[in-house]
Amino acid sequence: LGGRDNQDPFMGMMDVMMDTAHDQEIDFLKRMSDARAALTDFLVDGRPTRDLGISFAYKGDDKRELLTTKRRAPNAVRQSKHRTAQAHTHEHEHHKLGLEYDSIASRGWLASDAQSMVLMLVSVEKNSEDVDASFELSAASVGLAEAESYDVSVVNLATGEEELLGRYEDEITGTVTVAPRQLVVVKVAAEN
Repeated sequence: LGGRDNQDPFMGMMDVMMDTAHDQEIDFLKRMSDARAALTDFLVDGRPTRDLGISFAYKGDDKRELLTTKRRAPNAVRQSKHRTAQAHTHEHEHHKLGLEYDSIASRGWLASDAQSMVLMLVSVEKNSEDVDASFELSAASVGLAEAESYDVSVVNLATGEEELLGRYEDEITGTVTVAPRQLVVVKVAAEN
């Protein structure tokens, strides 16, 4: 983590990671790493589902106005380098290419046996409001195995416990709240 100090910018990360000003960022990265470990069966052995078309609205919004989750950073600079005619030297070019990202990332992952799937929702912005994420999907459209019903639950990644949201026959619906810098995992499991 100390990194090399013979280049610009300096690559050392230890000072940054140990600075208390960045504790929230480090905690967020730890939670993402813990989630990856807890969901290995889906993320490694399973496969991603199609886009699930999740809609987002501010929590408690009576009008249920849908939010756009696309954010832009038009002045984000990216740097590229290329070799010069002289050996071992590089020239740096800075380009303002901009950056576009989802403020709430969502992805479904189907287990390898197609008996269950997880829907992961993560709010990447730290200074935002709580958001309700609503989903409505058909078991067949995401590749879940046929079953009499499907249990939908929210998974607590810290304890591994699941809180049942409901049991559905084919059309699976639900709404969960996503707080800033939080990962919410919804599990859908086939019940026969």
